Order: sequence, then C-alpha cells, then structure tokens
Amino acid sequence: MVDERGNPLEGMRIIPQFEISEPRREVEAVSDARGRFELAGMFPGTSLMRVVREIEIINSPVPRITLTAGDIIEDLALVCQVGSEVIAGIVVDKHGETVPWARVECSGINSKSVQSDVQGRFSFEGLSPGYYRIQARRSGYRGVELADVNAGSHNVRIILPDPFRVGRRPCGCAGPRS
Repeated sequence: MVDERGNPLEGMRIIPQFEISEPRREVEAVSDARGRFELAGMFPGTSLMRVVREIEIINSPVPRITLTAGDIIEDLALVCQVGSEVIAGIVVDKHGETVPWARVECSGINSKSVQSDVQGRFSFEGLSPGYYRIQARRSGYRGVELADVNAGSHNVRIILPDPFRVGRRPCGCAGPRS
C-alpha cells in the first residue's frame, strides 16, 4: 500500500467486496509500517478492493482483482490518493472588497474549518479527491454556501451578501417615556 509518490502507508484497512452470491465472509487486512498487508481466506472470483483510513474511503477508482482457486498474488501494489488536494480562494463582499477573518468551512469527504487571512484568502490542504460544500460567514454578514466545489480548485471566489444593517425600524412606539 503506497501513496502516489511511492511512500508506504501504514494502518490502511484493505477490505475486499466479493462479487459472488455465497454468504459474505469478513476478510480484511491492515497495512504495516512498510505498507505491506496479507489477505487470507478470500473466495475465488472477483473482488473490489476498498481501502479505508479511519472512516474515509481512500482510493478511487476501486481496483478489481480476480482469483481462481489456489491463486496466490504477491507484490500487488495498491496506489492510493490520500489527501493531496487543495481548495483555495478568497472571500469578498458584493463590491469586490476582501473580507478578512471570515469563518470558512469545507465539508464532504473531509471536513475542515479555517479563517480567512487579512487579505480574505483561505486554503484547505490535504483533501481527498472529490466534491465539497464550502460555507463562509462573518459577523455582520449573511452567510453563503457553495456546492460541488471540486478538490483541486485554487481560485474559489466567495461573495458574501450585504452586511446586516443595524438601525431603526418603525415599531409604532413614540420612544422612551420620561
């Protein structure tokens, strides 16, 4: 089990999903410090190999392995993309002015939260490939949400709507009584 640069991945769970009608047997393995693993007790037939770190499914597309009775496969390398993507951008108001210190949240395969810097810029690093929902808010502004932002997007522009206005509203009262 290695990442896209060939570095071993320790603690990855490898879980075959069998494409047979027999009752499912629980077979899985965990990679060691050298990224090696052993799956014993697999059925003959075709299996989809899922790779999981904690609760996150890592590899895409899922490799398919076909075995016949008595087969032994050695030195099978599973290469996984493990959080190497970035989503980055800027938070601005409707006039294009930067909005510093906005809370920006990213949810999807991974969930993270950051604060935009003094220039309104933000960055989420170490994301798995996929699509994410990005939300931004700042005190005094209405929040905004962007759906389906692809990991790897480096020029995300979040436009916060007009700030909330604090002021008087007609209330039918004459003001404080003396």
